[in-house]
Amino acid sequence: MRLPLVSLSALCLALNAAPALAQSHDHGHAHEDHGHAHDDHGHGHHDHGDAHEDHHPSGLRLELEADAEARPGAPLTLGLNLSGPDGEALVADDLALMHGHKLHVMVVDEGLEDFQVFHPEAGPDGGFEIRFTPQLPRIYRVWVKAEPVEPFDMSAAATQHDDHEQCHDDHAHDDHGNHDDHGAGHSDHHDSVAMATDWVRVGDEAAPYILPQDELTARVGDLNFTLTAQDHAHAGETLGMTLSVTDAEGANVSDLQSFSDAVAHVTGFSSGAASLVHAHGDQADGAVSFDITFEETGLHRLFIRVKRADAIITAPFTLVVDH
Repeated sequence: MRLPLVSLSALCLALNAAPALAQSHDHGHAHEDHGHAHDDHGHGHHDHGDAHEDHHPSGLRLELEADAEARPGAPLTLGLNLSGPDGEALVADDLALMHGHKLHVMVVDEGLEDFQVFHPEAGPDGGFEIRFTPQLPRIYRVWVKAEPVEPFDMSAAATQHDDHEQCHDDHAHDDHGNHDDHGAGHSDHHDSVAMATDWVRVGDEAAPYILPQDELTARVGDLNFTLTAQDHAHAGETLGMTLSVTDAEGANVSDLQSFSDAVAHVTGFSSGAASLVHAHGDQADGAVSFDITFEETGLHRLFIRVKRADAIITAPFTLVVDH
């Protein structure tokens, strides 16, 4: 049985059809495509209030529906209710296959420590849900990425965005804290790709501070990962990066396996998981290379997932993006 969602206000509901999501969260230590990312970093806690919808320039909208109260260590099922800029519901038949899946779901806590990826199969009604186990009593961000079969009519999105802004002017961002940072994520620059985000609350623990300096090496199990940038990272500019992987003896690892149409999947979040960037890498000459574009300045956490011996491994990095 689904828990009912509570709307921000009657006016915002009428203008934006923005139901609140159940106070729940999903979280785990780099799962599905698991991995741990427990460094001593984070950011100040955001005051989200009990209702919030994030609009994304792509026009895709996401509303989450939980089957229980979210608690650290307890499995939680989230229904993913998707709609277009006109408010019409989207189901599996409305989405094209993208990297072998119709829906890509990325979940991370606002401290950018706990990262999970899901590729849910559609249910009999064409809808999607994920089941995960949050580990930290924090706010979690759930991001979805999809490619609509039919391009969105963005004139509807523009109209609803104007209404949304008016709603926020009238209500002075009720209980939202740092609202302006949210929903500003970007995909890997494919016009047909749409993204949306919503949040769930597992608890009110503030995320730890993330030191704003590059951390471009990581060790996961017996593997060492080194990330090299061709230049300094600047907002709005495409940056070429190379990932090298060595084993415990220092030998180059060249037997990475392709999965979901790529050798490496790169997901980057700005502070508080307020925005998202995504890229894919290919392996050549013993290293994995990819291009990525950051739209925002400041600290970003990069999670890079690779596959070896049929197991997904996630390596975390920190990168500071300049103007």
